Amino acid sequence: MCVLGGGGREHALAWAADKFGHAVVVVPGNAGNPWSSPDEPMDADLYVLGTDDAVCSGQGDRLREAGHLVFGPNADGGQLASEGYPTAPRVGDPIEGLSAAQSLPEVMIFSAGVGPGNTTSGGRVLNVTGIGDDLTHARNRAYAAVDMIHWPGMHYRRDIALSALS
Repeated sequence: MCVLGGGGREHALAWAADKFGHAVVVVPGNAGNPWSSPDEPMDADLYVLGTDDAVCSGQGDRLREAGHLVFGPNADGGQLASEGYPTAPRVGDPIEGLSAAQSLPEVMIFSAGVGPGNTTSGGRVLNVTGIGDDLTHARNRAYAAVDMIHWPGMHYRRDIALSALS
């Protein structure tokens, strides 16, 4: 298994995989991670996208196109974050439009920081993913849903999947 990233989340994934006897490498990893490697193995049986950079750059999509098994969102997913993310995210803001966005066809919405009563409860609040026959269609579906969702201070990137489309 190859975990792409170098933070605490990737370290925890590698530790768990190793504990259960799986061969694991973390790319690029960090000095405190014993599974770190500067080189991505091309023969891993599973790639796990640990960082937003691996998603936004289309790295997971390129690995999928090459026939590899990848766990993590495609580049057509948009991460919606709270004001102040990543250092001091504001919480408790009411999320509007979520039900309407969830009802759209070819859209999946994953909650990460949603609290009671559909309020923000963390920095990374939602991941909105579009599904389609091609990346352009999937991206359009994702951003149609994103445009329906609002809360004070919400922010996100509009360049998701652009590098994979060019």
